[in-house]
Amino acid sequence: MKKISTTIFFLFSLLFAESALADAGSANKPTLGRSYVCNFGLYGVVTIDTRDPGASITIHGVRHAASDGSYFYQTKDGDIAIAFNPQMTVWTYLSADHPEGIADAHCKVHVNRK
Repeated sequence: MKKISTTIFFLFSLLFAESALADAGSANKPTLGRSYVCNFGLYGVVTIDTRDPGASITIHGVRHAASDGSYFYQTKDGDIAIAFNPQMTVWTYLSADHPEGIADAHCKVHVNRK
């Protein structure tokens, strides 16, 4: 009985160690995520890059560093936010100039490669 208990304890120890190593290795890997290319009327084409770390919002070819929240991405300076529904099918551009938002339900999705 003691031999079986020791074997079971040893197997659980190995499983725990392997699990901890896998978690530590994946925590350091960036998430490439996706980019959503939307057209917000007068703002034209806007790209929301969702990689983590390194999320960004590109407007008129100018890239702005961004942070993510629950259902939105916001530029670091807080001037622009892009909100989305839970399915990520409708995206809304929000700013001081357009607090009511400009929506696009036809954003194209691209998988980030690098």
